[in-house]
Amino acid sequence: MFKQTACVVVGVCALVGSASGALVPLAPGAGAGLSGTTTAADPVLAGTNIADQTFEFEIFDGMTLLYSGAIQTRVVQSDDTGELIFEYRLRDSMGGLNGIITNVAITGFGGWLTDVEYSTDSLGDVGPSRAERSAGDGDTLDFLMGNTPQLAGGVESYSFFALTDAPSFGLVGVAEIFIQGGFSTTVDVYAPVIPAPGALAMAGLVGLALVRRRR
Repeated sequence: MFKQTACVVVGVCALVGSASGALVPLAPGAGAGLSGTTTAADPVLAGTNIADQTFEFEIFDGMTLLYSGAIQTRVVQSDDTGELIFEYRLRDSMGGLNGIITNVAITGFGGWLTDVEYSTDSLGDVGPSRAERSAGDGDTLDFLMGNTPQLAGGVESYSFFALTDAPSFGLVGVAEIFIQGGFSTTVDVYAPVIPAPGALAMAGLVGLALVRRRR
């Protein structure tokens, strides 16, 4: 599967602690219910789309196709704070199959602050009911699809996301998509990247310049 290892560094002018509204801070080892939000409720979500790809996937039981669809992976830079928002959406699913998506576990968030939710003003039909974060460094975010309608063929999810304090990103995360019965597949997605020291210093200078221009 295609994998892009290069990272992109951007200037970040604030930390994820500035998030407001309905966003849910998720510490390592924690979990929380999700109810959805909008850019009106959380203006920090309004931003510039800086990376966007969609990858098709299929889930089988042996030779039997149970689910066929696509996952959209997108990075948005907040116009308000410069923070990076990692968005994911399940879309373009084939009707008439028996698979129902239960959860999507996404790696790549270890060591970063994360605020999670889903966007009810995005395209889609239903959002995740809950998000859980792995213990330790909190590398994995697991979005549970417990709301109705169920994510069967022909149903699409709203964009679900993590607002982070990460200054860079790459196609380095892995989304494991599960359906009922425990069957799954993996897809490469955008996630935070730890930049090289020189790149991080440059990002800091860019961020400082942005702050000065705003004054």
